Amino acid sequence: MILIALTIGAKELCASELHQVEIITENLQLGESHYYDLPNLQKGDTIFVNMERVSGNLDPFIGITKDRYDFSSFEDSFTVYIPKALETGLDYTEIFPDFANDYFLAWDDNGGKLSDASLTFQVQEQGVYQLVVDGAYYQVLRDDKYYDTFGQYRLTIGVNTPAVLTEEVKPTGHSIAIHIGEFHNRVQEITGQITEEREYIEFPLNALGEGSTLYVYVETISGDLKPAIKLRDYGNRLLAFDNLSGENDKAELQYTLKEEGENYSLVVRGDSGKESVAEGTFRILIGTNNPEVLTGKGDTRGRPIIREPIEVNVALLIDQITDIDQRKENFTVVGYLQIKWVDPDFAYNPDSCKCNEMEYTNEQFDQYIKENNLRRPKFLILNQQGRRFIQEDDIRVYPDGEVYYLERFTVTLQAPDFDFRRFPFDPQQFFFELLLFLPIDFYVIKPNKEYPSIGSKLGEEEWRIYNHHIEVTTKTYKKTFSEYILQIDAKRHIDYYTFRIFLPLLLILIVSWGTFFMKDYSNRISVSVAILLIFVAFNFTIGKDLPRLGYMTFMDSVLFTAFLVTALTVLINVFFKRLETNDNIELADTLDRYVTFAIPIICIAALACLIWIFF
Repeated sequence: MILIALTIGAKELCASELHQVEIITENLQLGESHYYDLPNLQKGDTIFVNMERVSGNLDPFIGITKDRYDFSSFEDSFTVYIPKALETGLDYTEIFPDFANDYFLAWDDNGGKLSDASLTFQVQEQGVYQLVVDGAYYQVLRDDKYYDTFGQYRLTIGVNTPAVLTEEVKPTGHSIAIHIGEFHNRVQEITGQITEEREYIEFPLNALGEGSTLYVYVETISGDLKPAIKLRDYGNRLLAFDNLSGENDKAELQYTLKEEGENYSLVVRGDSGKESVAEGTFRILIGTNNPEVLTGKGDTRGRPIIREPIEVNVALLIDQITDIDQRKENFTVVGYLQIKWVDPDFAYNPDSCKCNEMEYTNEQFDQYIKENNLRRPKFLILNQQGRRFIQEDDIRVYPDGEVYYLERFTVTLQAPDFDFRRFPFDPQQFFFELLLFLPIDFYVIKPNKEYPSIGSKLGEEEWRIYNHHIEVTTKTYKKTFSEYILQIDAKRHIDYYTFRIFLPLLLILIVSWGTFFMKDYSNRISVSVAILLIFVAFNFTIGKDLPRLGYMTFMDSVLFTAFLVTALTVLINVFFKRLETNDNIELADTLDRYVTFAIPIICIAALACLIWIFF
């Protein structure tokens, strides 16, 4: 009886050893594949694998191979195969099975719930098998492009435990899968510069796994910089720091995460609490689970730890210029603003909404960001006066994390750089200056130069736009921000000033000069005085269009010269009348002949001088 009991107990113990469950939770980054060894499988074992999407737009894919497949070859072949296959006009779901069957003993894409993956594989011979974890390609309907999917996944692996595929199970403590690769052991090296204008730099970090240890080493490359470093979490709480007193030219820290680290940041400062900022260039070596980093050595490997700034694609179309107020030095425009960026944090799986895009208004989008603890590249129009009136807005978010923002707006913009010295032949520059709120550590502007910036019918009759160009620069206010500048170069339509001012002015001067052919000096004086009053009216008419300037414009100078010549004509005629009254008629006639021909020469010479001075 004892022998029978022992035999039964041994069988039960052996059976319990056969039922194994392991649960692995990891982040699959964009463009990554994860590989696991399955080293302890025996002939006759059945392995059950279920891969669930936890976050992101991940469309799980799993496959099993044998004998350490050359995974780099797999990825290269897969990358080359897809575009070639797509040339046949087939869909991804039609071309992938043939490819996967060549590489995997068993695989699955959508065998689980919704887009989750699950598979069953019976081991035919003892050996080391490999499990490949990836994100399947997904098609974006708006432009028929394919993109990788990514996000956090939960991998449940069971040996001889079919419940893995149908219900929630608990891990048995067995180690079934051993990760192959370096995403837990990463090293990254970058450089930066501290200046008096930019006394600290904040580096946002990618998600860090629970239990990972972060190692950071910072050293000065040039200058007299004494770098201080701080590690902060999502709540801006200080987790670790070094060299805050600024005594050394290098700093180091290490920190072990008790939970998954999202939205952490590393800050490098140059002021060290002192009045002046020590400038210089520094080098950062940062790694996870690699103590060697603290020696300042380590080969770069694995995915980046420091998050790259997100490129924000900005396109601006000025559709109408409704008003240019020269006295107030501003102008009002109606236009379209288009902003696009790709942020993995916005990615989602279409199964979650049964849609291929999500549409929001500005208010709805802000609420969505608040509820999901996300960040968006908000902007400020630097030369805006008053409020910007948004006529229509539309925001669309796509599964790959691309966000498309479009608004039609009306806004009054300041134009403090107006220079009226050459008025009315003055070329002027109009600017649209857009500044991103968050510093360049998070967002940088990339202009969409293919998008037309100026509409074909602006509705502005006085001005002719002859050129425009886009410039992307930065502004520094302790932090450095990315700025988009659209410069519009315009000239006035000169016909108005030619026919309404210059030609009438020329005719008036000719009439003024024509008085010298009159023999009656009294009539000459009357006509000249009347012409003088006309110039005064001209001056008031033109002056109301411009601000009260602290300098003379070309038009002012022309009017003043004409005013001066006409006043001189009045004085000359008064002088001639005086000579006539004093019976010096012969002297008056002699001088009159010289003055008659001198006046036009004086006018032409004065105009030539003004052109030389102003142009």
